[in-house]
Amino acid sequence: MSSFFIKNIPSIRKHEFKYRSKINSHDLNEVQEQSLSDILDLFNKANALQKTIYELQNSHEVETFYYEQRLNVAITKLNELEENYHNLLNPETDFRTKTVYAYNAYTFDDVYGAIINKNSNTITPYTLNSISKVRMYDETYGEYLVPDSLQAFVGPDDFTVGGNIYSIEDSEIKNAFDGSKDTTWLRKITTSTDVNSIENEIVIALPEDIITSRLVNEITINPFPSGMIDIMGVYYKSNGSWTLIPGFENYYNYTSETIYDIFNNPHTSNYIKEACDLRFNFKEVQTNQIKIKFRQNNFIYDEENDKRIFYIGLRDFNASYNTYSNDPSTFDMIFDFTELNNNIKIYDIEITFNNSNISEDENFGITKEFFYFDSNDISHKIGESCPFILKGHKLRVQFKTDGSQIAPNVRCATVKYKLS
Repeated sequence: MSSFFIKNIPSIRKHEFKYRSKINSHDLNEVQEQSLSDILDLFNKANALQKTIYELQNSHEVETFYYEQRLNVAITKLNELEENYHNLLNPETDFRTKTVYAYNAYTFDDVYGAIINKNSNTITPYTLNSISKVRMYDETYGEYLVPDSLQAFVGPDDFTVGGNIYSIEDSEIKNAFDGSKDTTWLRKITTSTDVNSIENEIVIALPEDIITSRLVNEITINPFPSGMIDIMGVYYKSNGSWTLIPGFENYYNYTSETIYDIFNNPHTSNYIKEACDLRFNFKEVQTNQIKIKFRQNNFIYDEENDKRIFYIGLRDFNASYNTYSNDPSTFDMIFDFTELNNNIKIYDIEITFNNSNISEDENFGITKEFFYFDSNDISHKIGESCPFILKGHKLRVQFKTDGSQIAPNVRCATVKYKLS
């Protein structure tokens, strides 16, 4: 039998003071001292508990960050291995490719350098101002406030407990909008073993009492658990019907899937598979409502009760209007070529955007400058345009946006080259 040991008990003792009787000052002072001692003890315990919670949250946040970084490195190396493998299969006279992803980019410009977001693996122009449509920033306390007028509805309406759905549990929905990494809106759904996936949606009604404009040109979504949920669509509307946000079909991991029913009728689903942190940038739209559709195919099996448990959540969501710098934003990428016994002839560099299916950088007015590295690893500008023979086996490319208000969202850049 386990025993529970009470380490501390209250010091205050019961003192009986009868009605209209004289109160002994010693007893009264003793009560006050005991009360003060207990209050101080409670405050000390509360402070110690708060410190412990903070340290746990901080260590969890740091650990999660480094897990994500290690995962990014692993994915990058896997992509590099696959790319190198294809290059080896090709004859030396055929084109080869070398890709660098956004989270491996950097910038020399401390003033108007491009925004390199390693969590979402995106590069966007320098942002002069960003106005959130879902929360306000309190400069006094250094935290975000979610107005009471923001409304969020989790659905669809017919998704309720009953049949194969045994229970639905939700944490505080506004955790998804407070801008804190320590809070999450999480829905726990317990089902029978016949259920293979769960589809839910969240509709966000923007708080119009705090916004001066309905214009939105950026939406960020941090699903939870990250990388384990499919995003079936992100929609907006002001009046009328729902419209898919611009560029959704061009985002990384966008997948088209056709499923046949029992009558062999095809049904096509388009979605972003296993979504991590998402950042959508597009030409401004007017909206006061945004809808996100989720699908969860992954579950935890409760062996004891023979049930399946699905989790769907949001660590953070934001819809904002960004004003970008009119000055060009720059970012750099370095391409290392492993074919040390051959000369490298550069033919072209293609940019892959998360918000456009056009790989030509002129679509967003992006220009490029090329640099080679000498034996002392110092870079020098290359005066030639493509195609050209690279001096050495290391290329630096500096990309420059044109300062327009239609922001590119860069995922990666790929060099197209041949051995010579």
